[in-house]
Amino acid sequence: MGGFPSYLSSVDKCTYSDDTTTIVPAADLSDEVRGQAASASETAGYNICGTNSTANVSIVDKITFADDTRARIPGADATHATRYINYCTNTTTGYFAGGKIPSPNALISTIQKVTYSTDTSSVSPSNLVAAQGYAAGNQSSTAGYFTGGRAGVPPGPDISSTQKLTFATDTAANLPASADLPNGITHIAAAGNATDGYLSGVSTPFPASTIQKINYSTETLANIPGTATDGVAPGGAATSGRGSQQFGTPAPVNC
Repeated sequence: MGGFPSYLSSVDKCTYSDDTTTIVPAADLSDEVRGQAASASETAGYNICGTNSTANVSIVDKITFADDTRARIPGADATHATRYINYCTNTTTGYFAGGKIPSPNALISTIQKVTYSTDTSSVSPSNLVAAQGYAAGNQSSTAGYFTGGRAGVPPGPDISSTQKLTFATDTAANLPASADLPNGITHIAAAGNATDGYLSGVSTPFPASTIQKINYSTETLANIPGTATDGVAPGGAATSGRGSQQFGTPAPVNC
């Protein structure tokens, strides 16, 4: 959904059974954006915030899976219009945390969320441990994991640590160094299953060419041998029991 480096409103649909992708015109977003968050319930996907060609936006679009149509959800508008947001989801709630705001030009630590049953947005009383954006987002059934990204506006600094968001309490905490990336990586694509999250992104000053894996039960991160790819930034990913990295440009981007 959306685009990079251009601003797009188009939506592509990837069918997992045959690994084919088609454009879905009826699901076009309400604005041409990039740098947005995404989450999904069992019945719908949500496109959250981002930036258009002139400013950050707070809008939330809902795409209903049954008929591949998009609807604007004003009641779910974000309190803070952000871009390059960390995001994760569980069965009831989509979380979008941190991200970049234009004034002042900075990253924030606010945790916002969309409740799927009511299509409303709210701000959590808790914040991230530290301001963060451009990170990978993965989740188990009980917690979300935000790995890498940036601790400040471009050109950095890029970070290697992982923050854990516990769904039951909406609180964040830093994981031990065993969940750190080998170096700072940003603009990360992430995908996962019930037990592990997979991520790859941009390592300053060059695109990363390996895939890292975070195990939810041990909360440790490791490189997967033999997974060299063309480094891309920024990437998107999707999950349905397996992951596939999508999109991307072949060089790091400061934005």
